[in-house]
Amino acid sequence: MSNSLKSYFRIIGSCYPSNKKDGFPTSINDNYLRLSDDCEFSIQLGNLGYSYEMLQHINCRKHRIMGGVNDNYHTIYSHPHCLPDYGMYSIPNIKFFFLRGGLNNHLEDLKNKHNIGNNYDGRQQQLGMEELQYLQLRNA
Repeated sequence: MSNSLKSYFRIIGSCYPSNKKDGFPTSINDNYLRLSDDCEFSIQLGNLGYSYEMLQHINCRKHRIMGGVNDNYHTIYSHPHCLPDYGMYSIPNIKFFFLRGGLNNHLEDLKNKHNIGNNYDGRQQQLGMEELQYLQLRNA
């Protein structure tokens, strides 16, 4: 697609792979790749999936992701595309506050279907109130 037809900034919601193997999404999220490809900058608002291999094909300075209820918190923060739990983010001419998603209430399904492991109890997904104090939010 030519640059003149590209969107400048795209907000991408829950975005699961359409490719499935044995009923489960594959590691390459083709929907996300397509949605982020034809825009200059994007932010994906969580629920990207449990594998992030496709991020290696995307510029981390222009395309960012946030954790949501259906993301793998064992690995998501190891990718430079991932924003922290909350804060301010800006691209040229746009500045905004963000706050990631919360606790998943389908924890047993996640453990079984996505091989996350028995040591995973979901607490790393839940933001505690002590993390969201007024002064921290105001200064973020």
